[in-house]
Amino acid sequence: LLDFTGIGSDELESHRFLDEAVVAVPDLDEKIKAHFPPKTPAENAMRVLLLDVSQHFSHEDGMLYDVVEPPLGLMYVVTYLNREFGDRIHGKVAKARIDFNNFQQLKEMIESYRPHVIGMRALSFYKDNVHRCAAAIRQWGIDVPIIAGGPYATSDYHTMLQDADIDLAVIGEGELITYQLMQAMLDNNNSLPGENVLRDIPGLAFIPGSKNGRLAGSRS
Repeated sequence: LLDFTGIGSDELESHRFLDEAVVAVPDLDEKIKAHFPPKTPAENAMRVLLLDVSQHFSHEDGMLYDVVEPPLGLMYVVTYLNREFGDRIHGKVAKARIDFNNFQQLKEMIESYRPHVIGMRALSFYKDNVHRCAAAIRQWGIDVPIIAGGPYATSDYHTMLQDADIDLAVIGEGELITYQLMQAMLDNNNSLPGENVLRDIPGLAFIPGSKNGRLAGSRS
């Protein structure tokens, strides 16, 4: 740190530092696991894949700023779903540029995980990433529901839902709406319920009379 800031140790009143052993917590990883043991999903658990696409791939231009932030919002959604549904849900969070750095890696991850539903979150600046990823997923023949959320969905869901590859937009409190939607899907054999059910979920937007066939039992 001194080298980085260009400050010499002789400029400090004191340059004695604590030994790392003094502040280290022995077996920290094991202690965390003991308090928060990993949960094993049931064999028939609904697989939920949440993608954070608020980042360009490393080989692409247009980076707003070269800082990678953890997908805390999606991590909280999965944590909430795990708490409410236990082993009935198997949630996975993946972030562009970190967990997949091109479309081929995204394809391989989806084919390996075989999700029942895919959620995508993006900032408005990266809204094109939502449409690019959704189009690629459909081109690969993956026909599971795609749900979009985050600032882009909240601020401009009318435009976003013009994309036929995107089925639903979460425009309210993410974890609560996602919980209600996942409950409805669990009650419908891990599939999207009909529009009559979706209409009763506050903060969920979709285009009535969708012809994509993914809204089971839909009606105009």
